[in-house]
Amino acid sequence: MKRFLPSVVWFISGAVVGEVTDTVLFRFWSQLGLLNPVGDWFVSHGHKTLANCWGMLWLHLTSLLVIAVVGVLGGIFIKRRLVLDLVLFGMGFAFVPLVLSAYLYAYVPSFGNCVEHVVLIGLAVVCGLLSHRFIQSGHHHEHAV
Repeated sequence: MKRFLPSVVWFISGAVVGEVTDTVLFRFWSQLGLLNPVGDWFVSHGHKTLANCWGMLWLHLTSLLVIAVVGVLGGIFIKRRLVLDLVLFGMGFAFVPLVLSAYLYAYVPSFGNCVEHVVLIGLAVVCGLLSHRFIQSGHHHEHAV
């Protein structure tokens, strides 16, 4: 049982951080409305497709930033089972808020919505692996001197 405890902790922490990101941070981000004029500029110049892409990016920016930061920090501090822990964190981060909102508001998420959340898991793993590799390459050069 003790062997699985760190994995359970990573999943639960991902769920908590994901829910806080979706409820608190996104609400704060949307109230600020900082990058909304960029989408309006795209529309005014006739680039409706770019405006739609920008809208999707703006909508998920808080989640993308938070998961990237956690991935980088995980890559720096996790010593064993890096990929497993980041995948579990990402699954909790991505799918627990999705399942909770689907349950609370009685809707079935679309396939596209699920794919968007899978991208978050991949981003956590990629950021973690890149930062882990960067840290390892830095230590390798220090010992070579």
